[in-house]
Order: sequence, then structure tokens, then C-alpha cells
Amino acid sequence: MQVGKHLNIQVCFHAPRQSNIVLFYENNIDLIKRYILTDIPFFTYSTKPEKFYFCLGVISYFMRSLKNFDWKEFIIKKKLKRLLGILLNHYRLATLEYINPKVVITYIDNSELFHWLSRNCNGSEFFAIQNGNRTNWELERVSKNDYYLKHFFCFGNYDVDRFKAFNLKIDDFYPIGSLKGGIILSEAAKHINNNKYDICFISSGTLETKSKEFNRDYYLSYELLITYLAKFIEEFDLSISVALRFDKKYFPGLSKLEKEHFDCKFSKKADLIEMNRLSTYFNALDSSVLIGSGTSVLAECFGFGKKILYCDFSERKIYNNHDSMVLFTEPNYDSFKNRLNELINEPYDKYCERTRDYRSYVMNYNMDCLPHVFIRKKIKEYL
Repeated sequence: MQVGKHLNIQVCFHAPRQSNIVLFYENNIDLIKRYILTDIPFFTYSTKPEKFYFCLGVISYFMRSLKNFDWKEFIIKKKLKRLLGILLNHYRLATLEYINPKVVITYIDNSELFHWLSRNCNGSEFFAIQNGNRTNWELERVSKNDYYLKHFFCFGNYDVDRFKAFNLKIDDFYPIGSLKGGIILSEAAKHINNNKYDICFISSGTLETKSKEFNRDYYLSYELLITYLAKFIEEFDLSISVALRFDKKYFPGLSKLEKEHFDCKFSKKADLIEMNRLSTYFNALDSSVLIGSGTSVLAECFGFGKKILYCDFSERKIYNNHDSMVLFTEPNYDSFKNRLNELINEPYDKYCERTRDYRSYVMNYNMDCLPHVFIRKKIKEYL
């Protein structure tokens, strides 16, 4: 039964299915099912819609979880909205405890809800797979008391060192590279240097597609990069593709805005590549040099051996702290032009040798045990 179009709630008058594996959130369920949980039954815990199971077992666990709950703190201080959120989390906890999984896995490593469940749900192992770059801006603002992961499958020791520097609570790190990157390596490694385009720009959307004011300085820097890049392409008559961020199927309005923006910036001389699951990565494989701002795609493809250049012209320098080996920060077109020309003209073998150690530090792929293989093995240890 669906309740309320805007509430996005589904009421179920039956118990949830018990399972050894729970996939928390449906994000990239097709990839996880195909590459990690192949032939392993699992239960998908979805919050869109949020399912409420009315059964004796879940209600019993819910009441038990509230046994030592301090109601006065919320009622006296009139924090009723926060109270409802906490009660909802306790209901989710009760549902998980009824399902009784041995492993709970998610591809949303920065989910506050998942962190809360990891801290409060006993008897289950919680696996979080890193799905994107975590900026200094983000890590500075998370609550040190609330952040907690039991098992964190991250990109490389670069992330291990950064998370430790911010004193975030993580029991076990596994620096194994990107899940999607590992899938690309298993499916299309031979195509890594098919350079159809001189440059691939990885889109982060546009300021018009973002509503959060705190990102304004990031997008001003990002727009300056696009201006420099458009001028560079025109000056040297190079080919460029833009890996779009928004899928027109799910975000038709934002997709239209994004396309119009890049058509204007590059005078319709850029090939705009539609967003479609792994399309960004395949587009990157078809390009000699990859450029972007905060996207993790650059780091993931850097691990393949691709030439990359992060650009961050923002004053606060809180979105990027990569080594200058792959990061450019000077807001000057001539300097940008010289740096990019050097990268384009550098012999590939020399580039690979120069970046070898830092590449594995950022994105630690192991061709003998790619991320999806490693995670699958780790899950089986607990079954």
C-alpha cells in the first residue's frame, strides 16, 4: 500500500524476508548483483520508497531498541523534528535486526544513516564501498562522534591517510581501488589507450544545476576552467568530448541545462557524451588526457595509467589536495596552456614512470584481485 505521493512511504502488512546479506540502498544494484553478489541471495533495503513492515517481530525489536531512549531531551527542548528522525532510525535498526543479516553492504559510504546503523546494530558486519571523492570540505564537516564504518573499501592509501588525519572512526580499511574502475579493467583493459579524442572533460554539472550556495566558489573555479579549456581547444584545434553528469532519463531538466551550457561554452565543437552507467569511464578510455575539478573519475582513470589534470582555482583550496603532479591551481590562462601542453606532449612511457608511485597511492588496483573480486571474497568470509 502506497501512502502519500510526497512522503514516499510503502506500508507492508508482512514481515521482511530474512537474509544473510542486506544491500542497503539500491544504488548501482545491477553492478553489485552482477559482480559481487552473483549467485548469493540478498535482501535490498530501500528507502525510496521507505517500507514499513507491520509485523510482531519488527515491532518487538523496535520497542526493545527504545528501552533506554531519553524522551525528555527532545520533548523539553522541543526538538520534535529531530525526534521523528531518531525514531525512524530506530525503526530501521529494528527491521535490520529482524532480518538478521551477517553482512550489510552499501555503495553510499558517506550515508549518515549507514554510519548510525553501523554503530548501533550488533551482530552484523557493515561493508561500505567508496563511491566518490571525499573533499576536505566534506570531511571537515562530518560529526566525529557520529561517523563510523566497520569495513571501508576505499580507493587507496591516499584516502586512508586523509580519513585518519580527520580522526574519523573506521575499524578496517581496504585500499583496493574503485569498484567501477575495477569492473572497467576486467571488461575493457585492452581499450585503455584508444585515443579517439585529445581531451575528455569530466562534467560536474553547472552552477545552475546546483542549489547549494556553499558550492558557489567551487563552481566559479569550475567555470573558469571551462573557459580556459574552450580557449585552449580553439587555439590548438584539438578534439574534445564532455562526459556529461546528468542522465536524461532520470534528470531530463538538468540534462537539458547541462547540454545547453556546454554547447554554448564550446561553440558546439565538443562531442557531448550521454551519461549512462559506465559511459563516463568508456569515454575516458577514448581520450588522451582527462581534465576535471572534483570528480573521482579522474583518480579512477589515473589508476588505469591515463593522463589526468585536476584544476582547482578556488581561493579556499578545500576541494582538492592532490599532489601538484596531477593538480593545477594557478588562475592564469598562459600558465594553464603551458601545463596542459606539457602533459599532452609528454611521452606516455615517461608519464607512467613519473607517476607510478603516486598512481598506486591514489588508486590501488591489483589486477590479480580487482575490487569486486576482493569484496566478494571478504563477504564470503562471514557467511
